[in-house]
Amino acid sequence: VMQLITGQLKLPRVHETLLDEVLAITGQAPDSGKSAVNCGLKRSFNTWEAERILLQQLFGVMQINEPGLREAIDTEFLHDYRVAVRRVRSMLGQIKHVLPDNLLTYFKREFSWLGSVTTPTRDLDMYLLKFDGYVQSLPKELQQHLEKFRLFLQRHWKIEHARLCRVLDSKRYRKLVGEWQKLLANVDMPLLEEPSQQGQAQEIVNAAKPASIVARQRIWKLYKRILKEGGSITPQSHDEDLHELRKSCKKFRYLIEFFQAYYSGKSIKKLLKTLKQLQDNLGDFQDLCVQIGQLNGFAEQMQQEGLADTRTIMAMGVLVEKLNERKMALRAEFGRRFESFTQPENKAAFVEALQVQQLEGVTE
Repeated sequence: VMQLITGQLKLPRVHETLLDEVLAITGQAPDSGKSAVNCGLKRSFNTWEAERILLQQLFGVMQINEPGLREAIDTEFLHDYRVAVRRVRSMLGQIKHVLPDNLLTYFKREFSWLGSVTTPTRDLDMYLLKFDGYVQSLPKELQQHLEKFRLFLQRHWKIEHARLCRVLDSKRYRKLVGEWQKLLANVDMPLLEEPSQQGQAQEIVNAAKPASIVARQRIWKLYKRILKEGGSITPQSHDEDLHELRKSCKKFRYLIEFFQAYYSGKSIKKLLKTLKQLQDNLGDFQDLCVQIGQLNGFAEQMQQEGLADTRTIMAMGVLVEKLNERKMALRAEFGRRFESFTQPENKAAFVEALQVQQLEGVTE
């Protein structure tokens, strides 16, 4: 092939990619791991010191990705931004008694709001990314009739993206960013604050405790919750039960990834591998639950807007049937995935890695 290209077509061979040339001309360097959190935690850190570093890194991820999501360069910018927001929310919700209640309440509410206002654009991103797969899943005679649905998605994506950009320019968002920067800039907050009452002291009781102990305690509690929630799921359980288990698994995974420097080892990595397999099953199942519901809603909305004819509605109906078949297959697969995660050897290795015996008698 190379001989054909260089010999007959007379095209020169280059030693740098176009991206390398562009970066060299603009004086920029590629950024690795836009959604990654490189913890660098020390065992000597108290909980506030560790949490502050993690939250700073997550805020950095948000800032790196914000220009790209505004300009709609690639769907991954919004995705990575939302993952960072979810991880911030998980940290605030799971590592308790570190921030004063008034601050915690404010930031939990505002980051929840930020997650919700970015959801519509991301949902439409996902439908457009999956669209070719939707088309291929249909019988050939129906495939062309799905094109009006693509136009509907593209139209509403533009509306939602413009709305999201307005949110990012809003006073509420600017206030959140400013207050968040102020919090993360305070190295000793909340440790230097002198609580005037016993109740106020209880609000930040974990701030000065070793981060490794507080994190281990919470990770172990989440692990027990997963075993309980997953063990209670039967073929007759509601879809919402699997969704709740999925959320617990996500919080559990985030905490292990945040504090992996304290609990590194093969046992943790093995557990995370089986956890990922379980999460993939639960995540795909939940995505299909949402898609099936939203597709039915989209069909009604398209009719109201005069954008769909009978053949388009028929094609979307067949698509919903195909997705429902996939959903049932994932539901049947859940039991095997959960059984693999709860294997006795996995639990024993995890208990050893966390040194759970040291947690006996410790209360949150």
